[in-house]
Amino acid sequence: MTTVSYKNQWQPTVCGLSYINCGIEAMTEGRQIVKVRGDRAHPSTRGYACQKTQRLNYYQNHADRLTTPLRKRSDGSFEAIDWDTAIREIAARLAEQKSVDPEIPGLLLRQGIVLV
Repeated sequence: MTTVSYKNQWQPTVCGLSYINCGIEAMTEGRQIVKVRGDRAHPSTRGYACQKTQRLNYYQNHADRLTTPLRKRSDGSFEAIDWDTAIREIAARLAEQKSVDPEIPGLLLRQGIVLV
């Protein structure tokens, strides 16, 4: 994976912490978000940024943040697995559900993406 450094530059992006997906601009230093502001050029939020958006660095860099997929074991505990395994297992389970009911719409993810 290529790491790009945008030190002291405002980068347009969106906040995915809620259904609103506020258009924002973020200034970063390494992986740290230094400042966040609403993006006035964003067509729907026009510069609005909610309180969650202002805390993006907290959510992105919190010590308890998950950084790898977890698989639930039969005893209720979790084990870390790699991304390829997680995607392969999820795809297999979705295909199994689709074979049981071909009319099942798929999986609606939080950001509005539908997997079929």
